[in-house]
Amino acid sequence: MTYSPTTGNATAAAAQNEGGTSVIDAYMHIGVPRFGSPEHIFHVLDSCGVSHAVAVLGPLVPDLPGLFAAMRERPDRIRGVGIPFGADAGERLELARTEVKGGVIGMRLSFEECMATPGMLELLGDEGKCIYALNPVASTEAAELYLQWLDRYPDSFIAAPHFLFPGFGWQDRTKLDGSCIELLRHPRFYAILSRQGGNGSMRPYPHPDYLTWVEFVILHCGWERILWGSEFPVYLWRNETYSQCVSWLSELLPYVAPGQLQAFLSGNAMRLLFSKPAGRAGEASIPEWLETQFGEVRNRTIPLVQNAALDIPGELYYRLLDAYLKSDDFTGERPFNDYLIRTLHAILKKR
Repeated sequence: MTYSPTTGNATAAAAQNEGGTSVIDAYMHIGVPRFGSPEHIFHVLDSCGVSHAVAVLGPLVPDLPGLFAAMRERPDRIRGVGIPFGADAGERLELARTEVKGGVIGMRLSFEECMATPGMLELLGDEGKCIYALNPVASTEAAELYLQWLDRYPDSFIAAPHFLFPGFGWQDRTKLDGSCIELLRHPRFYAILSRQGGNGSMRPYPHPDYLTWVEFVILHCGWERILWGSEFPVYLWRNETYSQCVSWLSELLPYVAPGQLQAFLSGNAMRLLFSKPAGRAGEASIPEWLETQFGEVRNRTIPLVQNAALDIPGELYYRLLDAYLKSDDFTGERPFNDYLIRTLHAILKKR
């Protein structure tokens, strides 16, 4: 998959701001090492002119200290969303309580996690927290569960990250039953259109195979219940830039009005997530089992480029290939990738 060249990351939001449009990132990941540190998020916000952001823990990287630090250091600009890590329901609920005590606005959950962790939905609802729900219209059961939860807890809301499906046609709307449509129309359901290039699109940027689905979502949610998210830093692994993420909807829907774009990129998120001061976070004691259970897996390898080849100039590649063929890695039948990683480590050690 290829992408059109666009403005560099550092000027992405600045270009939008020239037209009077501010930017709030409703879905950024956080967590060392795979998803970055608080300083990385702050750098992106400051460099790209992004006013506020929601920092969401990533799968299998339970960096609670990093999440809490980001929320504590920029309480006016950062909101946090946790994940219920743990090997069983007891551990997941324990950690959810820890994250709620630490000040998160909600939890990133799948329907399966909701069902497998009794007490989770009650905890979030009783505390007035939200759910960042993964594919809440995947089934009738999921949609009905979330509708019941919204009815029971009027101070809470549901936001759905990665809410993009490629190849959706208007004839496919019959695949979504009444409960799914009712959830889309619920006044406290919000669609976060993130992961623009990584949700199965088979078309180049701006991924026109999302078009009908996006129009379908806007028809049911309206422009007042859709939010924008970059999915930092995962978009880097897809050979994308921040500016492409920011510009994506206006490229997909060239007829979008400035007020509609403003609502999508920041207005809705400001009203929903940042119109009130952050709640006061308590001192949260992180359980010792967390690092023991996740210490190794959180350091797993990263698919640096998912949807495109890594473009290396021919001259540079030739020199790398030549050096590899002369190296112990080649004679030891170790792959080129190992050699490249070792070379990068050596360069960084010399800095």
